[in-house]
Amino acid sequence: MEYLINLAQGSCSVTLYHDDAALNKARFYRLDLSTNLWGEQIVERHWGRRGTWGQYRLATFGDQASAVKEMLKTLQAKLARGYSLADDTGICDVGYVDQMQRSITKGC
Repeated sequence: MEYLINLAQGSCSVTLYHDDAALNKARFYRLDLSTNLWGEQIVERHWGRRGTWGQYRLATFGDQASAVKEMLKTLQAKLARGYSLADDTGICDVGYVDQMQRSITKGC
């Protein structure tokens, strides 16, 4: 199965959840990619317990390729720790498709 996030608008977001009733875990992690007024790419990470405001951190990058690389690195780390996509799409590999297609492809 293939999962596609379209970057044609210059922005995208991915939401992950980690729920474990036995350990009383109900966490969320959200990654947003956007562009600021000066053309810099911003990766916003927002995380915490579900039902709370949580915490957030912004990172600014000069180009989209490095921002996407950082976003994918964080996404892979969270998937390895047991998080899953909000829409329950199973993914096992994450990669970046060439700049002309402007998309992130994830598939098993």
